[in-house]
Amino acid sequence: MEKGLKKPRTGIILGKFMPPHLGHQYLVDLARSYVDNLTVLVCSIQSEPITGDFRYHWMRSIFTDVNVVHVTDENP
Repeated sequence: MEKGLKKPRTGIILGKFMPPHLGHQYLVDLARSYVDNLTVLVCSIQSEPITGDFRYHWMRSIFTDVNVVHVTDENP
């Protein structure tokens, strides 16, 4: 952080993470270095080839120190 700027307290990342890869790892690691509390939203719809529930648990096992939330949307 630049001198004199306060560190943000919270941050959010959203994505499908289908599947999680090194780019996602880099993104989460970078975001964690900028905020005190990070939330990662795993967004899904039922028709995707890798279930949202599976990706949610996948992300939780990889990023144990961030808040991972599964968000579904089945709007037509």
